[in-house]
Amino acid sequence: MMMNRKGKVGNAFCHLYLIILSLIAFFPLVWVLLCSVKPSGELTSNPTRFLPKHFTLDNFTHVIQDLGFAKNIGNSLLIAIITTCIAIVISSMAAYGIVRFFPKLGSIMSKVLVATYMFPPILLAIPYSMVMAKLGLVNTRIGLIIVYLSFSVPYAVWMLVGFFKTVPLGIEEAARVDGANKFQTFVQIVLPLVMPGIVATAIYTFINAWNEFLYSLILINSTDKMTVSVALKSLQGAEILNWGDMSTLSFHATKVYNTIEGGAMVMPNEETKKRIDFLKNFGFANETTVVGPGINSKMDEIRSAYGLLNLKQVDAAIAARQQVAIKYREALRDVEGITFFDDMPGVKHNYSYFPIFIDEKAFGMSRDALYAKMKEANVLGRRYFYPLISEFSTYRGLESANPANLPNAHKMADCVLCLPMHHDLTDEDIERTLDCIIK
Repeated sequence: MMMNRKGKVGNAFCHLYLIILSLIAFFPLVWVLLCSVKPSGELTSNPTRFLPKHFTLDNFTHVIQDLGFAKNIGNSLLIAIITTCIAIVISSMAAYGIVRFFPKLGSIMSKVLVATYMFPPILLAIPYSMVMAKLGLVNTRIGLIIVYLSFSVPYAVWMLVGFFKTVPLGIEEAARVDGANKFQTFVQIVLPLVMPGIVATAIYTFINAWNEFLYSLILINSTDKMTVSVALKSLQGAEILNWGDMSTLSFHATKVYNTIEGGAMVMPNEETKKRIDFLKNFGFANETTVVGPGINSKMDEIRSAYGLLNLKQVDAAIAARQQVAIKYREALRDVEGITFFDDMPGVKHNYSYFPIFIDEKAFGMSRDALYAKMKEANVLGRRYFYPLISEFSTYRGLESANPANLPNAHKMADCVLCLPMHHDLTDEDIERTLDCIIK
């Protein structure tokens, strides 16, 4: 009786342990699914909230319709299904032939086929590319299917050989006695017996073809033929303008890209864009219809033309600014009390600013003292976040403006200094700025 109770308690703990492990394993998936049905504004305002306040399918609509992800899914399905079907037909016949007609040679061949998987896929990338280019199959689904078959069939043959070996030879001989030829014996007798193995091999082949990334990236270069694995990779490092309910851009003359004055607004959907279009065009829907109040906030032709000209120069300007940032980092890397941001991997920077963070105790000088020193040398930096909006008389009396509620904001406002940053800065200008800091 005592042993029975102990057994029940032990089983209860085992089940509890397994439940906890299951919850831990499923939590990331549940989190991703819940985040996918949150509006973008809710994701940015409170990213740690577990359950969504408002349920939306806009994210799925955006990915499937706007980004054309349905086409990518269709491409992957088509390629994976065709690859699987052809691979199973070829490999099942090859495996049966190896087992029944060439057992000794087949054993050696199977080992050789498996040995080929020791080589990394990148080793064959260039040969495959050259062959497909000569055959005119680059950027075609047929070319990708042929490449997939070249490594799917050998492995499928190796897997199926083991299953065909389990079929007793006596069953086939009985079928032959009953008048079945070799093909009928293979199709009607042997295949049904190894069907579980064929299904397992087909699933494995399909998953490999569905998940394959390298050759799809190399051989397919048009978005309408891109597979889902490559399309998913293209979503990484998405534009920061995709976040929030709406984004605004400044094209002021101090920016990397500018139209002298003006800016732009980026909306998450067509409906919001139409509302903004009405507002910026006096509320006019057409020449005779006014749908509501509005203002004139259109950019004039001169600034628009200036912006179009600047588009041709913006890449060169960003590259030049990057070199300025590199020189700043190299010179300030070992200066005690000075820290700065390094470039983040996977992020495309525009190098609009180069902020440094000054630790007054370690550096021996406050941010404001360094700012004044630079100003005396005619080097104009910028005390970013200074003064804080909460310090303005309009907001100072609000509870939200209480310094006790804004410790990080006050810390940043007292230590951040943006160094001069422009694509036309000369080495002499950079050295003059660095001399103010280092000396």
